Amino acid sequence: MIELIVLLVVVGLVATIAVPRINRESKRMTVENALTSIRGAVTETGMRARSTGKALSLKLMPGDNQFLVEESEQNLAMTWVPPANSALSKAEDDGVEPFYISAKPSYDLSTSIDWQPEDDNYDDEDNIKYYFYPDGQASGRPIRFDVAGRHFQFDVDRVTGAPLIMEITD
Repeated sequence: MIELIVLLVVVGLVATIAVPRINRESKRMTVENALTSIRGAVTETGMRARSTGKALSLKLMPGDNQFLVEESEQNLAMTWVPPANSALSKAEDDGVEPFYISAKPSYDLSTSIDWQPEDDNYDDEDNIKYYFYPDGQASGRPIRFDVAGRHFQFDVDRVTGAPLIMEITD
């Protein structure tokens, strides 16, 4: 009987130590997954704009937790075109159809993201958009979001187009 009581005390102590760690790790993984989905969409769209020579936009759909990729009408003052690839030009001259990597029309973001748009996040057409230009520049308005009880702000670097995600502490 004493052995059983000792065993239950030991199991109780182990559970007391392990359960909070498991919960903390679960929240950390949820946050990392959400941030990775945002970073991936922004990085890929920026690279696609640079490689194709076309301005692109990511349109945030907060209710669906999704970014839609659209070719943008906005352009910089000077149009930039990526340098010609001699191997690609030769293949086209030989009658070979060039191979392009298929592009995603949208990016599904983590469902744990709770977007907090404010009036100044929307453009004139009531959209939340981030623009990526062929020379690497980007534009868009910062927006706040929550994941697993933590608060963040998302923006894009104006010069490099890199995603900027900062945690906001109260």
